[in-house]
Amino acid sequence: MFSAAASGGDIGVFASLTGLRNDDVLHAHLEAEPHFPAHFLVRDSDRKLLILVVRGTISEADVVTDVVAGDAPFLGGQAHEAMARSANALYASLMTAGPGNMDLAGHLQDHPGYSFALAGHSLGGGVASLLHCIMHDAVARRAAQRERLARLRGGKAPVASPAPEEAVPAPAECWCFGAPPVLAPLDTVPFSAAATLTQVVVGEDSVPRLSLWSVRRLARLLRLLDEEYPPRSVGQVLGVSRSNRPPLGVAVARAESRLEEEEFHLRHVDEALKRQRDEDSGEEAQAHGADALSEAEAARIGARTGGRDAAARDQVGGDQDKVNCPAPAGEQTASRLFLPGKVVLVGSPGTPESLELREVSAEDLGDIPVSSRAILDHMPTAYVAVLRDLAVPERE
Repeated sequence: MFSAAASGGDIGVFASLTGLRNDDVLHAHLEAEPHFPAHFLVRDSDRKLLILVVRGTISEADVVTDVVAGDAPFLGGQAHEAMARSANALYASLMTAGPGNMDLAGHLQDHPGYSFALAGHSLGGGVASLLHCIMHDAVARRAAQRERLARLRGGKAPVASPAPEEAVPAPAECWCFGAPPVLAPLDTVPFSAAATLTQVVVGEDSVPRLSLWSVRRLARLLRLLDEEYPPRSVGQVLGVSRSNRPPLGVAVARAESRLEEEEFHLRHVDEALKRQRDEDSGEEAQAHGADALSEAEAARIGARTGGRDAAARDQVGGDQDKVNCPAPAGEQTASRLFLPGKVVLVGSPGTPESLELREVSAEDLGDIPVSSRAILDHMPTAYVAVLRDLAVPERE
């Protein structure tokens, strides 16, 4: 409910939709900026929670964050570049006191016994997911550092006062609704973060399945489908000549089968090329008696193996068919990204399935659905309707 209400731009409206009082909104940033989404820090007195709610896409600045969809290094893996930047910006605001910042440590000090949680819908859910991972990783790193210092001091605790960030715990929970896939591989997600992060996906909502990877995969599938299901000639349309093209369902199945074969072949090609590059790098480094190659040496190896890479991929359809969907020079790269945490699928509003919760694997949300529900199921109203349907039996 908080996530849907955050789609508005007024504190009073937000408070009334969520059943909160205006003074329960502890901090509000109503105007989104590029890589700094609108957000609210609210107090839930019943559950003793301070909740950071990140708003979904509304403004032009939000669209910029959505569109910058290439990969960036993140916690030892890769993440949606713009959402990772947004998550880091929110983290800085949470950890900083002063005007314009959230100062979570100060708010938690003012609310003894309260925990901290995150929530978001759409873009906001993606940013909340990454922020959840960042905060759990930071807490784990601080704990490891304290252990190292204690060992160095012979088991004694440090004398200095703890830094302000020590007062900020990892989020107790994070709820994301209709969030896009944001990171890979999943094993880079801190265990504590994965265990406390829930992704809710309604019906055929396209956004949890939407990324550069899935768009490029859909484009390749449509190309193969065009070959399997060619357009009819004028004679065939007029009934003068017979059409021997298969039924559409058969053509789609054939195109999907061919795409899977291409991807299987390409995975093996890429694995073989990676092994060869590693061997070449090792041989070159050994020959020069150095631990690392100079730029010139690395470029020479890259040029040699790059030509072989291109030749190998040409045999299976060229760079555009690589399983990780590489972009042409100058464009964004697109590894396959996933939803971190537990993924719960629920049916579209008004259907019997809307009363059923089914846990699925993040890998199951691979292909973009071609359906009239793909957009409707993403709307905040769809998520609110489903949550209300699920709450009815509980009240009875």
